[in-house]
Amino acid sequence: MDKPISNTEQKKNSNRRKVKGLLILFVMVLGLLGFRQMVKPKIDASDIRIATLEIGRVQEAFSASGKVLAAQEIEINAPLNSEVTQVYLRAGQSVEKGMPILELEREYIALEVEQLKDALAVKRNNLELLSLRFDKTLSDIQHQLQIAELRIQEQESQLRKSEALQKVGGITPDEVMAQELQLKVSKLQRDQLIADVKHTKLSNKGEKENLRLELSIQEKALQERQSKLDKTQVRAPQSGVITFLNEDLGRKIQEGQLLTRIANLNAFKVEARCSDRFNERLELGQLVNVKVNNNQLQGIISNILPALENNTIQFEVSLAEADADFLRPNLYAEVEVVLREKKQVLRLARGSAINSSPTQYLYQIKGEYAYRVPIQKGIQAKGYIEIANDNFKAGDQFIISSMEDFDHLEQIYIRP
Repeated sequence: MDKPISNTEQKKNSNRRKVKGLLILFVMVLGLLGFRQMVKPKIDASDIRIATLEIGRVQEAFSASGKVLAAQEIEINAPLNSEVTQVYLRAGQSVEKGMPILELEREYIALEVEQLKDALAVKRNNLELLSLRFDKTLSDIQHQLQIAELRIQEQESQLRKSEALQKVGGITPDEVMAQELQLKVSKLQRDQLIADVKHTKLSNKGEKENLRLELSIQEKALQERQSKLDKTQVRAPQSGVITFLNEDLGRKIQEGQLLTRIANLNAFKVEARCSDRFNERLELGQLVNVKVNNNQLQGIISNILPALENNTIQFEVSLAEADADFLRPNLYAEVEVVLREKKQVLRLARGSAINSSPTQYLYQIKGEYAYRVPIQKGIQAKGYIEIANDNFKAGDQFIISSMEDFDHLEQIYIRP
């Protein structure tokens, strides 16, 4: 027959059941927590790119391509139709100011210069002879005028005497009248000589001016041909490097044809091109960022060419550090033309998660979690975007790598 269980034994059994139940409950809670830990959204920190919100400058700009050129490059063109007879240097060589570079055939132009010199000497001689002839003619007329004045003085004196004799009956009125008539004729002759002097002076002046003008024109022609003769020996107008040289000995060249190009490598500029759709947004003095071989420079637009070529517009950039030691001719340059900028604003580095819309969602990091938050943007630049939200501050961190697989989640655990 069964033995009755004592109260003490019953209490022990009850306690064991309670402890067992608590253990089972504890295991279930741990299992649930472990399951939740296993299934909750998470991402490895090594798989994401994080950027920190900071205070800085943001520039809105558009891109262009360019190349580095010497800021000062002088071209020398052929002064006349000729041919190259001697070449002293080669393209790529350095040259000092005044050094001879090449020579052109000069025999024909030298003959022209000598002919002009002879013609000019004849002109000068003619001017001197004309001056002598004019001076003699004027002197003769002035001498005749002096004689006429003396004759008039004599006739006036004789007339006064005759008028006195007439009063005492010593001479007839007809004789006095004849003397008066003779005086009038002499005065008319004197007046004619005075007019001849004036006319001769004006005529002499006009003819001399015409001859001097012809002489001046011939002198200028001689100077022009002499200048061309001097330029047949091509010398460097500045120190620098020869970037182009016509080395075709004996080949005919036309007046105005390029002979050589010399670049001053102490300073550089950038020649850039962009799409013509930015034509109305280009302005002189506009700020430009230039990147050459990973070196950053700043400059301004100094010239905009009016002609369009292949749907592109060309402009020149003056560099703030035009003498930077890493600059060389024909280096490729990445150019950004700044349309507007803001300084001392909240900015965030660009990443694949950031699109071009004015607003979007990003994941902000707080502790071990990233939370999906709305972002308002200001200026959007190539490297940074302006964050316009009032609820963010410098130091806040955001995931800027692509999170398209998690866009439906409000929070994500970041696994170390």
